[in-house]
Amino acid sequence: MSLRFFISKSNFDQFELTAHINPHFFQMNFIDGQLDIMPIENSTAQRERRIITQAGNWCNVNSNLIGSSISSQGYFTLLNGDILGPTFAVVLTARWNTLTNAQQNEEYLPVAPNFVIKLCSQSDSPQYVHNKMLRWINGGVEEGWLID
Repeated sequence: MSLRFFISKSNFDQFELTAHINPHFFQMNFIDGQLDIMPIENSTAQRERRIITQAGNWCNVNSNLIGSSISSQGYFTLLNGDILGPTFAVVLTARWNTLTNAQQNEEYLPVAPNFVIKLCSQSDSPQYVHNKMLRWINGGVEEGWLID
């Protein structure tokens, strides 16, 4: 079982420093001034790979609609100020094209994706994942899939 760490009274600089020190070992989010850090479980990583493959295939077939598709290594700065990382996300062309080239290359994309997939890990409580999906929706996401 994985442990999840919450560091309250955090700031963006702490989030960014932690993200740069541990780029591939933890899933992190920054919500309401709280840093949420969770080690990546092997079983979750395997399930995630299958989801990303299938979603990526769909994006390839529908490339005329897709501005960008992002894996779990990407992050978004949402309209509500949260910085969240999806399992997989899609930004449609119309929304993607509102960003400048510089914005499209930022570490934390300043746009809400149109569609998000979030894969639950074994350590996620139902209340936690429900609240997180609400954060995505309240941050501007139009549709989200939560996969248990």
